Amino acid sequence: MFKIYPKTNEYLEGLDVLKKAAEDYGGIEIQFFHRDIIMDYIDFTIVVKKIKNEIPNLNEITIHPPLENYNIEHILLKDKNILYKELDDLINLSNELNVDINLVMHTNFNDVDLKEALTGELRIILDKLNNTRVTILLENLYFIEETKMSVLEYVSYINHPNLKVCFDLCHAYCKVHMYKSDNISFLDNYIDKEKCLKYVKQVHFSFTRNNDGYIVHNTHGRKHDYYDALKYDLALLERYGMIDKNLVIEVDEDSKDYNKRCDEVNDIKMLYSYIGKEY
Repeated sequence: MFKIYPKTNEYLEGLDVLKKAAEDYGGIEIQFFHRDIIMDYIDFTIVVKKIKNEIPNLNEITIHPPLENYNIEHILLKDKNILYKELDDLINLSNELNVDINLVMHTNFNDVDLKEALTGELRIILDKLNNTRVTILLENLYFIEETKMSVLEYVSYINHPNLKVCFDLCHAYCKVHMYKSDNISFLDNYIDKEKCLKYVKQVHFSFTRNNDGYIVHNTHGRKHDYYDALKYDLALLERYGMIDKNLVIEVDEDSKDYNKRCDEVNDIKMLYSYIGKEY
């Protein structure tokens, strides 16, 4: 069965209301924000140490760099030493704090582009990660011309224990809606269950409203508005071999109050209820 990992940000907003889930399941994701100097080195150390101090029993921390202008190809094309330095920091942190650390990276490349352009550099990077507790997670995006999940195809091609997939459920729904398809017809082709079983490490879990997710912003990455919708999404994850992955609750707050995190707590409570527990 899945683990429930809450998501906070580099300022640890809302950590007090998320702490129980992080303590119960031993994991959390931290979102970092846009910098004035884009595509530059980010020191994750202070925030990671602070959150480990706040929640000593954490055994897994996922780091999500800024959403804009921080794709893996951006960093490698600007200066590969930026990513090298960040990964060295994470390896040291992992050893010092005795935690697994995941680094989520986006890419606008499809699997063919990744194979042709980045494979050589990524193999060098993955050699650095051999026998460490640091893993790079490539996340599926939705503005890519694809009918199969490119990052899943690519990660299975590389087949390295320190390179896995972060599956974003909302992004998958966006693809369905872009192609004006029904969920099962599209996703049965987009997602390879056997590859998901082996290569997906975590899921970004949220609700997609109004069969949209990409045209109107407030339909993307929201709380589940009703329990049956959450059950449906869990059944979908089970269909594609992802029910036992780490579920990171990645929802945008309708009220924009990230200290109270009412919408994220809403989904956490539903998931606890699903497994017969109280939050």
